[in-house]
Amino acid sequence: MTGFCINCRVFAVAITLDGADIPAVHTRYRISNRKGELILDGRSNDAGEAGLSINEMPDDSTIQPLRD
Repeated sequence: MTGFCINCRVFAVAITLDGADIPAVHTRYRISNRKGELILDGRSNDAGEAGLSINEMPDDSTIQPLRD
């Protein structure tokens, strides 16, 4: 079974563009670590959220919204 994780905590990060308080719905994003190594490419949901498990996102990671 892929994507299965025991005792993983999942959280959602709200993505907004240009400092606005409006959620960036269905927006592509890229998560990378401090070295610039790719962790995850994805697309936000209807609420502008990116759902990740703690195991996927180290403390030094950044989320960058991408233009389609």
